[in-house]
Amino acid sequence: MAPRATIAATTAAKKSSSGHAQPSSTAAGKKKRAPSTHQVLRQSRPPLPLEQQAHQHTGNDLATDFAWSSKEIDVAVAGGMYTLVIDASGTLWSWGVNDNAALGRLTTRDPSVPSDVSESIPNRVEGLGPDGKGVDPKTGEVAEVTAFHATRATSTGCACVVLSELGELRCWGSFRSSEGFMSVESTQGVSKKQYVPVSIPALSKYAISAVAAGEHHFLALTTDGVLFAWGNGEQAQLVRKILHRRKLNALNPERLGIKKDRLIRGVVYHSFAVDASENAWVWGLDMRHQSGLNLARGDMIETPTLIPALSRSHESCKLPDGVAIIQIDAGSAHSLFLLSNGDVLGCGRSDGGEIGLADDHEVMRDIQVLKEEWKAERSKELESELAEWSQSMAARRHAQDRGSANQGGEAAGFNLGVGAAANVDDLPPTM
Repeated sequence: MAPRATIAATTAAKKSSSGHAQPSSTAAGKKKRAPSTHQVLRQSRPPLPLEQQAHQHTGNDLATDFAWSSKEIDVAVAGGMYTLVIDASGTLWSWGVNDNAALGRLTTRDPSVPSDVSESIPNRVEGLGPDGKGVDPKTGEVAEVTAFHATRATSTGCACVVLSELGELRCWGSFRSSEGFMSVESTQGVSKKQYVPVSIPALSKYAISAVAAGEHHFLALTTDGVLFAWGNGEQAQLVRKILHRRKLNALNPERLGIKKDRLIRGVVYHSFAVDASENAWVWGLDMRHQSGLNLARGDMIETPTLIPALSRSHESCKLPDGVAIIQIDAGSAHSLFLLSNGDVLGCGRSDGGEIGLADDHEVMRDIQVLKEEWKAERSKELESELAEWSQSMAARRHAQDRGSANQGGEAAGFNLGVGAAANVDDLPPTM
């Protein structure tokens, strides 16, 4: 019997008697203003090595307006081995490892600049600019480019999706599958590594309001509440079966059957959505019950499935009246749900404190009871299995002894006509 999935309340923000979170203050009783993201990035950056200082004004850094942004940072996302940021003007910047085209720009164009130097210095993503000016992907020079005022971004291990203020979507990079790299486009014959931003034809007629990403798949939510998914679907991330001979179909965004979504979250190999009726849905890989479901049918959730404890329409709903899910985040084997009242619910793997519950918490005690019940049940099964195994081995030894008395030669390959002979590999393991 597998352990049950349990959604439990975990640590919440410190609250005052009025129920609101208490802001921290200085000794003088005044609020201490937190530094902006740009200040943190600027102050925490170590001095560049001499090799990089020699090249820090090369590559895409072609004019004063194209220097590393002096504006505030609005959005910052981290991929596998790279970083993407959007500054207050809507300009996209990237740095990190570009082996899999994750930076949205070419870093090997100038042979006089080492690629690792070009990768490590923040520079503009090519082909896009908030005012229609930017870096031309073909020449690397300042030129007219697609006007694109970026407002949101998300990233997988080595691919990015960004949204404009008009709901336009652009994508670049590459996906990974069990057979290697996959393009971010479904067009036959395109490169498996897309170094500059491209539009996705299947989504070009929609205004996109939100995007989310797992390890190697994307979700896009339209302003009408329609949800699309594309990428690597080997762990049921896309809610559709992908035939091996039609693997390019996985790269074409298709609708999921959930109506009127308002919140989406893609995680490593599973995803969540919350619809307008405050029902939560999950699909994908579920090896550690990180889905919040008590499933006994395997570790794949191949269709969007309602989570009873987090769905207003279900009798087992644990959400208080008037309280909604406002944010979802997760690791590979556990998930967390932030509620509008400040509470946090968690589910999934908890043997390393992942969901913030102490060992003496009632839920953890229940799980321990289940573990003990499972151990007792399994011990009885092992006793029965070992007894059957011992009888089988005794019969085989008896047959071997009888065959040895009447026959000569080696018994391997059934040469003696006495059936399979016992050997050391047949013996039961010592428990």
